[in-house]
Amino acid sequence: MTLTYNALVSPANTHTVAAALMYGPTRRSANQTWTVGGGEVSDGGAPRTAEQNAGLKPYADAGVLREYCQPRDPICAPHTENTDMKFHLDYFDKYSDEASKWVIDLAKKAADKKSSNHENQGDGDKPSAGDRLKAGISHPVGNFIVGFAVLIGLL
Repeated sequence: MTLTYNALVSPANTHTVAAALMYGPTRRSANQTWTVGGGEVSDGGAPRTAEQNAGLKPYADAGVLREYCQPRDPICAPHTENTDMKFHLDYFDKYSDEASKWVIDLAKKAADKKSSNHENQGDGDKPSAGDRLKAGISHPVGNFIVGFAVLIGLL
């Protein structure tokens, strides 16, 4: 299924997104509730329009949207002091464990919700996708990949 930008940001579709995560986005606005990492004090290189922020707000209100931006990142926080590209390039190193735990937690909640509606049940002895997700895996990058795959699967 292919969704357009307008379809994705429709408030009617917040239930189809388990988690949405961004690292150092160029197009972002200061002081948004979904920004973490300290860079919320600065607009990005291209601030979002009021309409774009309004389109993202239902996802933030549902608790499924998070963007990381840190001070000194010249892309997402170019108006902070002493910018350096290394601050734009270290999000995976710095935040992967935290972000993957957040995505996996939200994906498990979405899988639990689907399982409780009998939409994610396995056949016979074969475990369901929800059961496999709940079992988890131990590598943080793997957790992020599994969470991302579940997110895509829920669309």
